[in-house]
Amino acid sequence: MNQVSHGDRLLKWGEEENPEIGNGGYMISGGLRGGETAKKPEVLAKIDGMWNVCGNSNRKWITKSIGNFNRVTGGFATLSDANLRQLISKNSTEYPNVNQDLVKHMITHESRNNPYSLNEGEDGGLGLGQFGIGTAKDRMPNININPNIMADFKKLQKSNLSNETFSDFKYNKLADDERTNAELAVKMTIKQIDWLMKRPYIGNDVARIVAGYNSGVGRVKKAIELWEEEGKINPWTDYLPKKHKDAIKKYIDKMLKKLGKEEEEK
Repeated sequence: MNQVSHGDRLLKWGEEENPEIGNGGYMISGGLRGGETAKKPEVLAKIDGMWNVCGNSNRKWITKSIGNFNRVTGGFATLSDANLRQLISKNSTEYPNVNQDLVKHMITHESRNNPYSLNEGEDGGLGLGQFGIGTAKDRMPNININPNIMADFKKLQKSNLSNETFSDFKYNKLADDERTNAELAVKMTIKQIDWLMKRPYIGNDVARIVAGYNSGVGRVKKAIELWEEEGKINPWTDYLPKKHKDAIKKYIDKMLKKLGKEEEEK
């Protein structure tokens, strides 16, 4: 595995696949493995150490895109499956009807187990459960959120990329947003799934839970209503908005396979 260089050469950041999180999940030298947990100060200090010895080309590469940034932070902060399952078990006692395996697989799908995972989509998701501002506030009204996280990242991209500007983004913009708190993110994910299950048109149906989590309950409800009006001939997912339909179907298929379920009426 490549070590961090002192030069300006663009690094291939330790492209060792992490078998715990599947294709596309990477761990960088110095990352967390086994029973270690992503303790915020320790993780951010490791990222600081990496940044401090980076040349300008590497810094530009890291901040060039959300994908690059997530790949680097994930290398230091990614939770092992075992640690994630421990957090899920610990926070599920009040929600016995929520499938803990589903929680685990959805979090891994959403963030690859990276508590600092950013998303530049329309909802600006952040953290393990990729919660947008509105949903995070719905599930945890008192949570501390930085509503300008994407704007702050764009400012970082245009900055001089000094140690000070990078640290300011990480400590004052990213880490202060409690969506990056692994335990709170797990709690929010469990609470969100529990809330979805209490919608009469969703219940225990895994496909509808996944679709509601990913695209919002309004779209799911409308799709089901249209499906019922037309006699339930085609799968109800065919009535989801065109923009979201294919991605949601793939997400549903993946979760059903992970849970060992048959493709129920999708």
